[in-house]
Amino acid sequence: MVAELTQKEQQEKIDLAKSREVLPTKEQVVTPELPPTPEKSIEGVGLDRALPTIDEGGGSSEQAAAPLITPVNPVTEAEVKAIEHVMEDGLADLYMKMPTDSQAKFRQLGEQTARQINVLLHESKLQIKKIVKLLIEWLKVIPGVNRFFLEQEAKIKTDELLRLYKK
Repeated sequence: MVAELTQKEQQEKIDLAKSREVLPTKEQVVTPELPPTPEKSIEGVGLDRALPTIDEGGGSSEQAAAPLITPVNPVTEAEVKAIEHVMEDGLADLYMKMPTDSQAKFRQLGEQTARQINVLLHESKLQIKKIVKLLIEWLKVIPGVNRFFLEQEAKIKTDELLRLYKK
């Protein structure tokens, strides 16, 4: 059974040990608690947000309301526009023949696909199959188009995107 000792009793045991020239044991030594140190953020690692802390009530609370997370490869608008330009090449007549609701869906999905392709192009390992798959899924929105046409267009556009990326 370990009983908590008061500071006075601990000091008396330490003084007694000093008088006998014997070092105190771990139980007898009181280690002071250090005040909490402020958290430091490391730039470029994504640690710009505060970590949750524990209250006396046992719950956790956030120190910062909105964490700031900076992407490793920021997507630039110019690159996305260049990718969109390659994607829309040769599809203007098909786009004009589509109903307006399909046009809106096609445009929205095209912008999303362009951003995903930009991220894939900036990865350390190019994943060409994923780019082709994204383009095929985007082109499937066009009503009444042959599957072989979709695959052919996706491969042509992927080749053009790779040429653009290598420049």
